[in-house]
Amino acid sequence: MPMPDSTIDVLIIGAGPSGLAAALWLAQLDVPFRIIDKREDQPRVGQADGLNPKTMEIFERFEIHDQVTKLWEPATDETLWYRDDNGQLRRIERYRNVPPPGVRWTHGTLQQGRVEEIMKKRVFELSGVAVEYHTCLVNLTVDTSQLDIPEAHPCTVLVERPQGQNEQIHARYVIGADGGKSQTRQLLGFDMQGNKGSSIWGVMDFSGGSNFPDFGTTSIIRNDIDGSVDFVRREEDLVRMYVELNKGPEGEHITRDVITPELIIKKCQYLLRPFKLDVRHWVWWSAFTATQRLSSALSAHQRVFLVGDAVHTHSPVTGMGMNTSIQDSYNLGWKLAGVIKGQLTPRILKTYSTERGPVAHQLLEADRTALELFSTPFGNETPALLQRMEQMRIFLGGRRIRYDDPLLTWLPVQEMGIFKPGECLPEMLVTNHATGRSVSLHNVLQTNGSWCLIVFGGDVSHGGQMQRVQIIGSQLKVLQEKCRGSGRSFLNTVFVHCAPWTAVELADFPAIFFPPHEETGRDYRKIFIDEGTMYDEAGVDRSSGGLVLVRPDQHIVWIAGLDDFKGLERNLSHVFQIGLDG
Repeated sequence: MPMPDSTIDVLIIGAGPSGLAAALWLAQLDVPFRIIDKREDQPRVGQADGLNPKTMEIFERFEIHDQVTKLWEPATDETLWYRDDNGQLRRIERYRNVPPPGVRWTHGTLQQGRVEEIMKKRVFELSGVAVEYHTCLVNLTVDTSQLDIPEAHPCTVLVERPQGQNEQIHARYVIGADGGKSQTRQLLGFDMQGNKGSSIWGVMDFSGGSNFPDFGTTSIIRNDIDGSVDFVRREEDLVRMYVELNKGPEGEHITRDVITPELIIKKCQYLLRPFKLDVRHWVWWSAFTATQRLSSALSAHQRVFLVGDAVHTHSPVTGMGMNTSIQDSYNLGWKLAGVIKGQLTPRILKTYSTERGPVAHQLLEADRTALELFSTPFGNETPALLQRMEQMRIFLGGRRIRYDDPLLTWLPVQEMGIFKPGECLPEMLVTNHATGRSVSLHNVLQTNGSWCLIVFGGDVSHGGQMQRVQIIGSQLKVLQEKCRGSGRSFLNTVFVHCAPWTAVELADFPAIFFPPHEETGRDYRKIFIDEGTMYDEAGVDRSSGGLVLVRPDQHIVWIAGLDDFKGLERNLSHVFQIGLDG
């Protein structure tokens, strides 16, 4: 018996990392949504495990980073070993995995199922919404005659419920987060384009021991003839190994269907000789043929969006699958919420494809580079490959991605020191002027869908600088009221100056930076001071300052001089769904 039809603002299909990341945004921003999954309600085993600095920043924004770091294995040292022409296995390099300048988080590992459980719990805490398991997508259509009606529900989704009942769901938007074999993508008629590689790898999570000297850290063992192996340390003393199977003795006879756990272990033991490997218990294994494929489109009619593996599939050797999937949804979620709430122009939804499409291409290129590195004889890497390796290393951190859609990266593109339009806001420490507590500038920004204008006021104790600040403050106060909509303003402001602490009082600043507060009398969370060398290290002029506009996902939209209020107002009028010219 069919169930009654239902309506919802957003339907998420798939409760993996990308689907749950979208759910986190929508739950955080109080947007009605449902999330379904055809699987049983059981934690996954195996699958992805790598977490990069950008993903950890996202988890921090959603206040789940503490739960992750209680369980994860942070990256520390890494080693590279090579079997030379004499058959000797020797260590080539050992290096410390430290975050680059401007990044607080390091890389780490935590099994995907555990990450999903943490995300699901937070989604439920924020919204009361639970994943609807045993619910299968049957059909999806989009009524194109309703596309220009913002409040319409043009997406009709037929799903099969656990007891075999069919339900028809009418949604304003649909997010297809249902993996590499995405039914959503297939129903949209999108193809997965790309080539199947030749290398075959086995992967296994296990507990055990070894007399290999660097078994306690992440290690890569290169072997040009017999294949390579990669050990990755995991939480709770687990180890993951990636083993190249179709090289060396009998390698030419290896096909995907003959691979067993015993074969993976035997090949790894052979590659590790003369050292011993004792696999006492394996908890998960799989095998894959290295393949890079990309969906022919990321969205349909700006109403149905694909995220994660539904868009891009690749080998797991770079550890970027879960990260890129989460970051796809982190890009999309705030845009959907802003449009649904009437704050942002629907045109902004087109930027999901223009921003994340190039990232998907970069992901596949990074995967190709990593696999080419394994297949290239050690020491024979070309300058071009070495350059691609460096680009891959930067990409794997997740923070150097640069968007360039002109709707969200405003012209003329200006840079101010380390601040670059399209890139993520760099990490830096500032001191709260009122409390004296140091805080990351990232953590000053609110995770409520609001945009934030960071006003670098310079040294407000010199010359007429405070007068300039008073002028921009008065202008911003009016603009902020226009951006209020039906509730709070979705344009926030933060002020960072570099004057001596004793040279200026909080009451000297414009009211927008020191506004009234119901509980504390005044809001002391908006004015910060550079006590040290932040201005100099960031490349901000102490005498003139500047403006940096940051969107809800912490990417920089616009940089300008302190007095360019007209440029701010003009550009916001193209994005915000309000009248800024009156």
